[in-house]
Amino acid sequence: MQVVRGTIKKNMIAGLLVTVPVAFTYIILEFVITRVDGLMVPIVSKIIGEKGMEIFKAYSVPGMGFLLLVLFIFFIGLIATNFFGKKMFEVGELVLHKIPLVRVIYTTIKKVVDVISQSQTPTFEKMVLVTYPRSPLKTIGIVA
Repeated sequence: MQVVRGTIKKNMIAGLLVTVPVAFTYIILEFVITRVDGLMVPIVSKIIGEKGMEIFKAYSVPGMGFLLLVLFIFFIGLIATNFFGKKMFEVGELVLHKIPLVRVIYTTIKKVVDVISQSQTPTFEKMVLVTYPRSPLKTIGIVA
């Protein structure tokens, strides 16, 4: 009986370790894609017109707005990598640095993105569970 119980417990834990990350990944991607699609509807309707929108509503293509956003980001990157694009974005950053509240938000996000994108080495070694603030409770810690 103990062997059966141990096997069931082991298989349930293994199943959870596989299922939970996949489920959360699906939930997050589904949330992001449907949100982006919803936000891109006005842009898509202007691109394909009213007749196209009727067809689009009849035959919904999930991810169309997300694909459009990916293409937009690609073209922004294409512009940003040439000489004139770099100058244009420098002027845009100067404008953003002049607006008080926007300056704080933009510089903070830009610094975080720069640190993450320019890091050649891993930023931490491993994650650990630490007993905090009292005995039965655990908190996730990062060993740097």
